[in-house]
Amino acid sequence: MHMNRSSLFAAVVAGLGLAASAGAATIFSDTFSYPNGALLPVPPATGPAVNGGWVATGTANATNPIQVTGGVAVMLTSGQDGNSPFSSNFAHADGDKLVTSLDVNVSAAQASGDYFTHLGNTGDSSLFFQRLFVKSSGAGYVLGIIGSSVPSGGAPVYGGAVLGFGTSTHIDVTWNVLAGALNDTFDIAVNGSPYVTGAAWTSTTGEPAGSLSTVNLRQGSGTAAATLTVDNININYTPAVVPEPMALGLIAPAALMIARRRRA
Repeated sequence: MHMNRSSLFAAVVAGLGLAASAGAATIFSDTFSYPNGALLPVPPATGPAVNGGWVATGTANATNPIQVTGGVAVMLTSGQDGNSPFSSNFAHADGDKLVTSLDVNVSAAQASGDYFTHLGNTGDSSLFFQRLFVKSSGAGYVLGIIGSSVPSGGAPVYGGAVLGFGTSTHIDVTWNVLAGALNDTFDIAVNGSPYVTGAAWTSTTGEPAGSLSTVNLRQGSGTAAATLTVDNININYTPAVVPEPMALGLIAPAALMIARRRRA
């Protein structure tokens, strides 16, 4: 069968694509299908984990405990924060992607805005990453993102489309891990449509050098935080695509075949 150089190149690319190995893995999932009542063990705030492994963030954090009502987590203001561990850590290596998906229903928001969820590490109550914000806008609200909390993380990058109160909204936050420092980016999609694209890493402190291991719920300040419910949190990790030896082995023979055809 005759194959020109373009066809041969396409075949090699296809072979490389088939041989490259990478797939998304779910490292966290919670539908909050728990009995009505407190999500976290209170008091004491440091008691044993119960529903889905959720525990309090910090040691003196038992005011206004997060509640489960009808299969959703109810988030108010000026109250308890909690975190739950991933099934496996997110290594934060160049080329990785982390997609955090959740359903929210915002009933009220405030003009200054505040974040209600972030990623972190077990036992660390000071470093908060991928902070997702809500603030009021017109007759509804907008979502925003900051990559880090250190030293202050900069200002949130908010989407322009105003979302309606009292409506269940599906959110996907994608963390794009890029080579180098201070350059990871974040995307937000709302109900499957782009909402924020390429939000830059605005902190002057670099991205986490190690892995991340927890998802966090936060009831922010009474003058800034939203009132909302959270449900169906899923976190999926896709490692960078690295060609397997089989794929790499196709490169040299293909190059040799192309060179022979050129001489012919």
